[in-house]
Amino acid sequence: MKKSLLIFGGKSTAIEIRESVLIYPNLYDDVLLVVPDDEIVENNYDHILNKDLDLYTRNYDCKYIIGFTNISGRLKVQKKMKELNVSPTNVIDPSSFISETAKIGKGNFISSGAILSHKSVIGNHCIVHYHVSIGHDSHIEDNSIFLPGSRISGNVKIGNRVL
Repeated sequence: MKKSLLIFGGKSTAIEIRESVLIYPNLYDDVLLVVPDDEIVENNYDHILNKDLDLYTRNYDCKYIIGFTNISGRLKVQKKMKELNVSPTNVIDPSSFISETAKIGKGNFISSGAILSHKSVIGNHCIVHYHVSIGHDSHIEDNSIFLPGSRISGNVKIGNRVL
């Protein structure tokens, strides 16, 4: 069965996730953006519409990641994919640095130049953008998003759904 990565979103962060995945040849047979039925995808990248999601996930071995920041939309995607029995996956850019003692949940995007320091913990469905630094012993809960260049010092706790 073909392995497919579904990236929710058709712009900005979703495109960045796509670019990070494509660095690894043969990791997935298909890398597709999933967009609302009325959204136009930048650069005409391979994509499917939300309305085709049920059928597509029945025919392919799929994983997913969310590439947009709208929290209500992110929660709806998580609920829908759980109903379809599709698991989230991490996308970690090879130029990031992750300490061997760091712990990372599922469905996270760790972008280029990001640093996760000693004993840092990242929950599920987080976005750690370009050149973000998460200090030692910091704990980041689910659905938190760090914009490019953010700096989190050591021993900091960030709750759920923080932007």
